[in-house]
Amino acid sequence: MEFVGATDAATLVCAALTLLNAVLLLRILLRIRVLRFASVNVPLTTNSDALSQLQRRWREIRRDFAGIERDPYLSAKPSRAVENPERALCARFLDAEGGDVERAAERLRETAAWRRDYGVADFHKPGMARKLMMHATNPGATLYFADSGLRDSDGAPVLIGRVTLMLGGGTRRPRAPEDKMAPAQHLRAGMFVVERANVIAANLGTTSSYILDTGSYPHEEMGTRDRYWNEDGVGEVGGAGVGPHLPGHAEIPDGLPTLQEALRMMTRYYPNSMKRIYVYRPSLIFRGVFAIFGAWLSADTRNKFVLVPPGRERDATGFIRPGACDAAAVPRELGGTGPSLGGDLFLRRAIDLYDSVR
Repeated sequence: MEFVGATDAATLVCAALTLLNAVLLLRILLRIRVLRFASVNVPLTTNSDALSQLQRRWREIRRDFAGIERDPYLSAKPSRAVENPERALCARFLDAEGGDVERAAERLRETAAWRRDYGVADFHKPGMARKLMMHATNPGATLYFADSGLRDSDGAPVLIGRVTLMLGGGTRRPRAPEDKMAPAQHLRAGMFVVERANVIAANLGTTSSYILDTGSYPHEEMGTRDRYWNEDGVGEVGGAGVGPHLPGHAEIPDGLPTLQEALRMMTRYYPNSMKRIYVYRPSLIFRGVFAIFGAWLSADTRNKFVLVPPGRERDATGFIRPGACDAAAVPRELGGTGPSLGGDLFLRRAIDLYDSVR
């Protein structure tokens, strides 16, 4: 009997995990009522009476939340792109609830309470990116996506993620114990990225996008150096990290349950917030599973998730095209001619970008 070698075994395990993750992700996508995405620009309801009713309700709700006038998302200031941010906010929530004023009002109240309890205002404090993304202060955050400065034609953020940075590089670069995800810390760091992107996009009257690179671990780019998040050292493994955390977050298992909670918070409290999610370099397994399960999705939802194989970045649905991103700004690892991602150094650059904003 022949035994599978260590390298082959690792390959089989990775393939199995890829298939499992694809199936689990697509199971989540099938929850249409939870995953509701925006059209290319933020949809404004045509029912002006309902929208006006919701605005009045929202003004009443706001009285129950001290300091809400300083909230950059719920109390955005008028801009050249958005003259009436209160109306735009209410329109997003009303559209997400199918025009039901009562449900939209309750969702706004729930969002305000979540932002208060989760300390979302802290995400805008100076130096918060470094505190949340680095393991010296937030051990187990394992954040693999962020806004590193890429913008689309609307000026909205295009987040970039490399999922294998969190998983490790197999037998050649196994994940160290201190690099294991801590769900509460990971969720808080991830919601920091979501919050900052949404505030920028909402002020522009548009929505953000996300390029998720599912390719192999970038061994050549990473070399022998440690991951960016350990540059400042490593905090106590199993420590609380940077809070506050929601009740139950510390007990959530990593993997799918953590992803489900992240999607719940993103879609519940930031409705109609995404133009596109580009899955770059999808494996054959992922594409096959998506072809089956994608047929069960509504056309609108299915179109928000775009599978982009290498060489198809400039297609009509790719992320390098008119109306999307400029090739000169897209990193070359993603098919553009812009600066390299540098393994995970694009995330280190994202920290500097976040913390330079005052």
